[in-house]
Amino acid sequence: GTAAAVSASSAAEERAHVALSRKVRKALCAARERLPTAADIGSERTVRGKTGDISPILFEKAAEWILQAEAVIIGTGAGMGVASGLATYRGRNAAQWDSLPGINVDYEVACSPQWFERDLNLAWAFWGHCAEAYRRNAPNLGYALCRKLCGACPSGGFVFTSNVDGHWLASGFASDRVYEKHGSVHFWQCSNPKQCRTDVWPASQSLARHPTCSKCKRPVRPNVLMFNDEFWCKEGRCQAQADRYTGFLERIHASLSSSRRGYIVCLEIGAGTEVPTVRLEMEKLAKSLGESKLIRINLDQPEIPASLCEAQRAVGLGLPAVEALQRIHEHLELLRSGEAQVVHTLARGADAVANAVFDVVHENRVMREGGLPLRPKVEVAKDESVRRKKSPVLDGSASEQGSPLPGFKKERTKKSKSLRKPETSSTLELPL
Repeated sequence: GTAAAVSASSAAEERAHVALSRKVRKALCAARERLPTAADIGSERTVRGKTGDISPILFEKAAEWILQAEAVIIGTGAGMGVASGLATYRGRNAAQWDSLPGINVDYEVACSPQWFERDLNLAWAFWGHCAEAYRRNAPNLGYALCRKLCGACPSGGFVFTSNVDGHWLASGFASDRVYEKHGSVHFWQCSNPKQCRTDVWPASQSLARHPTCSKCKRPVRPNVLMFNDEFWCKEGRCQAQADRYTGFLERIHASLSSSRRGYIVCLEIGAGTEVPTVRLEMEKLAKSLGESKLIRINLDQPEIPASLCEAQRAVGLGLPAVEALQRIHEHLELLRSGEAQVVHTLARGADAVANAVFDVVHENRVMREGGLPLRPKVEVAKDESVRRKKSPVLDGSASEQGSPLPGFKKERTKKSKSLRKPETSSTLELPL
């Protein structure tokens, strides 16, 4: 009787699983036909923050930090892809998986390696949906803005991301400056690496048939760290990225002691607290590398660590990623243009003075050699209110005699008071 009850219970569980599997596959396949676009996410499903609610001082401070930093470490979570039409897995933008709650299946359950053993149809319905969403929606403007921000630093930048969409590489960011901490859906591995191969290879665009491993003929799967995953192959591609990331941080750490730029900026974008991999990494770097700074961009969770806040080394911006990056970039360009304007004005003023002196000297030389009268003397105002300030090029320190230029002498003419004209200016001749 007991055995029969257990058998009946097992059969009931299996029937329930088959029914659930069919329901999930049907919902996911339907969802693939109505993938959200960037317009959908921006206009309907995203409750946007208001830039006006955030002080411009924070954007200016963030831009100033980046402009003076040795390098930028960019940490991104799912929030980075919202403007691309990709939704987050939780919170206000958890719309990409809106079919799953309706059938009582959490994202963590669907994103599990168990389905590659229990139900390949369900597994590839889910991951096929993911891959197609990532390919169909192009990287948003935020990726290009991040490249520009990194370009403001001598050592550039490095990306540390938990996203598996491959958008950093697709956006043109240097492949040797990206660490995809949880892998990429655009690469495959064997589903049984403990008994087979551990390498990874580029994924196929077509899922007409369930792909299999060329060595053991078992199913393949995306090279992505899933929930409760014991079979993810970190060695090879992901480990090489990790090694380059570690090497970059070591070089930066060594250079900070000798560089006048004594810190880096950790630019964290769209990283939540449910899976805090990125947030913890950015906080760790900001606290451990000199006087490094943290810029946290998060629409729902912009809070910053108390220690960094008290030290005035962190700012939190409760805005969508692209909007916040645009504001930071605008302030950075203003700072750059301001510095450039000052340099340009000083250079232009120095050139004008030098050219004027050269013209007078050159013209007098030509006239003297040709037996012609010298150029009229240059009038210099006596009135202290309009007297020219001494130039570093023309001040008296240029020669012991206090002449405008080395070898130049002021011509002093002695006249009696009775013959002196009531003029408000004296004359200064610039001889050879």
